[in-house]
Amino acid sequence: MLLDQFVARHKTPPKRLVLDFDATDIPVYGEQELRFFHGYYDSYCFWAILALLVKALRQEWPKVKIVFREDSGFCRHRILDWCRRNNVKYIVGIARNKRLERKLSGYLELARRYCARDDRENPIKDQQVDLFAGRTSCHRWWPNQWRLLLSALAWVLYEYLHEQLRDTKLAKASAATLRNRLIKVGAVAIKNTGRFRFLLPTSLPDREIFHKLATHLEPT
Repeated sequence: MLLDQFVARHKTPPKRLVLDFDATDIPVYGEQELRFFHGYYDSYCFWAILALLVKALRQEWPKVKIVFREDSGFCRHRILDWCRRNNVKYIVGIARNKRLERKLSGYLELARRYCARDDRENPIKDQQVDLFAGRTSCHRWWPNQWRLLLSALAWVLYEYLHEQLRDTKLAKASAATLRNRLIKVGAVAIKNTGRFRFLLPTSLPDREIFHKLATHLEPT
């Protein structure tokens, strides 16, 4: 469903897709099922997810160019070898060391000026904090996994809201701000034959933005 939503938001096939990967953890507190401790992330799960994503995306868009972008934590030969075999370009970070910095001294400033850096850490933080992706309060594994999936679906909704709000003062608002300003609002709901009516308070601070958003979300 998440992949279908992503594909449906493109009216024409994209020429290039950049897949940003970053690792995160969801702490557990107690005796949750399938909990485990590790000193460092292994690469297998990330490689498997990358392979599944690339296969699914190329089924939809056979000619799309795919770029895999990641930090030094993903600089593993198994992942990079797979990318070369499957025509996936990659931009990978390398752990810093003095010898490498000496050899690249003439290129570092150029790289700083032209190499774009994504902000993937911020969406992960927003999802864990504002959309409760890190909630693992149940003992059983499946309820915790289900909450994570609901959080992912909520993130898709908030991304759509951001697209519709790009020309407003809430264009860069966090998920928590959008929830408090546009979703958690008091209203009177009146059900008539065949339709619902929502009466909003005149004191709603973002009334015009709410109306614009509701118009875009109205089914056709």
